[in-house]
Amino acid sequence: MRVFLQYELTDTGKGKFLERLTPELSKLGVDLVTENKKCDLTLSLTSWRKPSGNLPRVLRMDGVHMLQNKRIGWRNEEIAKDIKKADLVIWQSKFCEDIVGGLLCKGKKNAVIFNGMDPAEFDSVEPIKSEYKRNIVFCSKWDYKNKTPRIHKRLKDSAKIARDYTGIDKDACCWIIGNTTERRYEDERVRYTGWLDNEELKRYLKMADIGVYPAWFDWCPNAVVEGVAAGMYMIVGNNGGQAELIGDYGKVVNIDKPMTPKALKKMEVPKIDRTKIMEVMLDFYANRPEKSINPAIHITNIAKQYKKAFEEALWGKG
Repeated sequence: MRVFLQYELTDTGKGKFLERLTPELSKLGVDLVTENKKCDLTLSLTSWRKPSGNLPRVLRMDGVHMLQNKRIGWRNEEIAKDIKKADLVIWQSKFCEDIVGGLLCKGKKNAVIFNGMDPAEFDSVEPIKSEYKRNIVFCSKWDYKNKTPRIHKRLKDSAKIARDYTGIDKDACCWIIGNTTERRYEDERVRYTGWLDNEELKRYLKMADIGVYPAWFDWCPNAVVEGVAAGMYMIVGNNGGQAELIGDYGKVVNIDKPMTPKALKKMEVPKIDRTKIMEVMLDFYANRPEKSINPAIHITNIAKQYKKAFEEALWGKG
């Protein structure tokens, strides 16, 4: 099977995922190519970027443009039109299908397939050395390219959790990883690494015991996929694909009311009870559950699901 991919392998979360997916699909006899020559169908991310003739269309949805700025509402209308043109839509999580599909529309056919990676990528990684017994990571793309904060990621809450937890656990250090220039409550045990390249990021994830991701919502964050693959115990909020990713080794904490498409339109990020997350952190260190990795995020399984979706779009069966 030959698939015309309408997306460049850029240095973004989407590009990183496609770099992992492409060789796994090739092992299954599915080749992703960037030119429409002798192709069986076409795949694009979020919107159609190039003409593809009469090829069957698979659209992988990445989310929507945030509607707190009404001037960009038309861009979501264009995405909705592209969803309607698709023969099959791949949603990154059931949450993504429910919220984005509820806000815009759903496809003629729909599939839910996570982002993923191979946990073996961490096998030869040398972890960062920390002088502290217990290490916690908060990892995210905190700001947009223009340095506007992505408020739904909750940097302020993350920093407060780090400050408060290290205040009660003198053997713990919290590491805030990502592209923020704002450094709240920074001290010797609340550290900001800045943006890290992939290899350096893996060293921090391999070192940490816990990953905390208290975002108000997210579709299927690579930060959580990578945390799971690295073997961290993931503590996440209840809204978003992150709650579907962690499997048995982690905890979904009910810190928010269930998300609705209407709430997404308002983009008013609610306050949370941070002590709920800290209680889970303390419980983890007190009981240390047996480590496991959710097989649902393994890129081999993800590739098999993509192939099945392609077959569904091409022949009407998976």
